[in-house]
Amino acid sequence: MTIWKEKVRILHLEDSADDVELLKIALRKSSLNVEIDDLANKDEFLTADLSDYDLIITDYNLRDYDGLSAIKYIRLKQPLLPVILISGTVGEELAADLLRAGANDFVLKSNLKKTSIVIERVLHEASIAREKQRFQKELVEKNLILDTIFDTSGDQIFLKDADGK
Repeated sequence: MTIWKEKVRILHLEDSADDVELLKIALRKSSLNVEIDDLANKDEFLTADLSDYDLIITDYNLRDYDGLSAIKYIRLKQPLLPVILISGTVGEELAADLLRAGANDFVLKSNLKKTSIVIERVLHEASIAREKQRFQKELVEKNLILDTIFDTSGDQIFLKDADGK
């Protein structure tokens, strides 16, 4: 059962038509409702509006670009946008480097059936991160209001909790 009732917009950066089709087949077998825009090269990717997407899936080895550069670009433009790296050639050490660079997860091309589970998890984590960011911003704004009140008031102000302490 999926927690995502609305359509998930995915930007898929992949230069192999066969690999594009394999991912689409794997996602069709899942319960996810997805809309995928496939981009095949660096220029298409760099001109895409990343804010239009809920998630980005990128291959590591592209003819004119690489997954690490894509991740760094995404983090610069959209820090909270989930990124999943899909590759058939990434070893453990490189995968760890990609996760440190900002990928949310990676999936081996030999195990694409796992992709829908990873998508749901990273979307859930991104939702939590956005909510946390919203609460932090709200807290800062409320603190600024209180600071302004305290700084401009000529009267004494006492703060009490619900118990009167």
